[in-house]
Amino acid sequence: MLAGDVVDPPLLTVDQPEGELAIFAPAPNGYDINRDGAFSPVDVLILVNDLNTKGPRSVATLAPVANDAALEEINQGEEAQVDAAFYVDDVDCDVVQILAEARQGSANVLVEGDIVTITPDADFSGNLVIEYSAHDSDGSDTGTISVFVRPNQAPIANDLSFEIETGVPYVLDIPKIDLDPGQVVRIDIATQPAHGTLVANENGTFTYTSGEGFLGTDSFTYRASDGIAADFGTFTLTDPNFNHPPVAPDLSFDANAGETFIVDVPKIDVDGDTVTLSLESQPQDGSVAQNADGTFSYTSNATFSGTDSFTYRASDGMDSAVGMITFNVIGVSSVADFGVTLSGSNQATDNAQVEYSAIVTNNGPDAASVTLRDAGPAGLTFVSTNSTVCTYDTNVSCTFELAAGTTRETVITYSVNDDTSETLGNVVNQASVVTTANDANTGNNVSSAVQTTVSNDQVQNQSPVDSAPESSYDGNVGVELFIPNTRFSDPDGDVLRCTILYPDSDLAVNVNSQCDLTVTPIAGETPRTDVIIVRVEDLRDLDGDGVLEVLSTLDARFWFQIFA
Repeated sequence: MLAGDVVDPPLLTVDQPEGELAIFAPAPNGYDINRDGAFSPVDVLILVNDLNTKGPRSVATLAPVANDAALEEINQGEEAQVDAAFYVDDVDCDVVQILAEARQGSANVLVEGDIVTITPDADFSGNLVIEYSAHDSDGSDTGTISVFVRPNQAPIANDLSFEIETGVPYVLDIPKIDLDPGQVVRIDIATQPAHGTLVANENGTFTYTSGEGFLGTDSFTYRASDGIAADFGTFTLTDPNFNHPPVAPDLSFDANAGETFIVDVPKIDVDGDTVTLSLESQPQDGSVAQNADGTFSYTSNATFSGTDSFTYRASDGMDSAVGMITFNVIGVSSVADFGVTLSGSNQATDNAQVEYSAIVTNNGPDAASVTLRDAGPAGLTFVSTNSTVCTYDTNVSCTFELAAGTTRETVITYSVNDDTSETLGNVVNQASVVTTANDANTGNNVSSAVQTTVSNDQVQNQSPVDSAPESSYDGNVGVELFIPNTRFSDPDGDVLRCTILYPDSDLAVNVNSQCDLTVTPIAGETPRTDVIIVRVEDLRDLDGDGVLEVLSTLDARFWFQIFA
């Protein structure tokens, strides 16, 4: 018998079943079973009786129907629950048993009565399909439960900053940011602040209070987690009004025993404040003096070797810090007594050279290395020394070994500049010696000052005079003409020297030491005009060495009218 079939009513009687199988009566020609044809064909047991006899009636039996279900999306790591009975149709209302298992995707499936709990694997995301079946005594059917598991997105832990006032507690509410809908984010402290305390409150906030060692800035890191993934952020706390004390770095140097070492301590302040330095404590095995430029000059005891130190204070006017300067003092085993004397010229003129003699003496008892230094007189130019071990940068420096009881002389030469001699006047020179040995007497390490008076001996001179410039003379071809010197003289009485600078090719010319001319015109076109040029120089012995030097010159023209 098929759904929708019509049963002849005079012949049949059919029980009305419960559920969704509908028996309608009377139809025009009998009973209409499931007239809409919505169900699959069912077996119906029909018992036929005549109209007058009571007997067994027909009974219809149907298996449950398991319909497919599509659930809402869930986040990765979440579980889904579904009442499978809601999706099962059973016409005859039998007791239905639900069974289920994962068919697509990875998940744990638990069935308790009609409730199906689906727990995807922790690392699973995507489409998940669960196959379930509904069973009763009449049969079974299978259906699917589908759910999409969204891929998990880690929560976001941004780097945050907050301004505070030193020593005041601040409540920090760290935002919980997660892009997965409905996901719970937990905030935990990953690393504690270095210069304060951080306390977790019951409402999920944190209270920070700056503490000892706080220098205007502190920070901690926090962890934001949704149970699957996590992110880390840094929370920085800053007091904008905090004054940072200057930095006083600890420094160390090597120094030779007995020598002065200058320390230029860097001035460091992150706020840009002006830093001043002051001496805090003296060393045990030496002495320190602060110089006008803020540097420190340290000198160890001459016989000391080892470690020595002093402290200094750096201040910005509000706060300060103390630093330590440590010296590894290198001792000397030799003992010597070096002295130096200096002698030199007491007079100098422009363009002249000045020599100084520096004599270094080692009075013993040991041989040792010594350095001679000569700064040179201001305004004079270094020329040379007689020593191959000397160098010159801004001063003369010569280092050499000197045996006990011996001396060494070094001659140092300077020159006077002509352009500065007028303004120099008196200049002073001094020499000094230093040694890495233990110098028994340092009082003779600097020579006495040698004074040199620089004068300007620039020559005062008047040039020769031509009393009859451009004079003209008459002459005849082939006739010698003698012209005595009546034109040239020198106001200073200097010796005059005349030479022919330009001889005309039509004239034979000679000049003597008295500047007299002998001129003989050569045959040629007449009448004509010829010219010669005579150079006149005045000479003088400037240095007293018998050598005449030219002071100035004069060029004079002689014109000739030549006739036959």
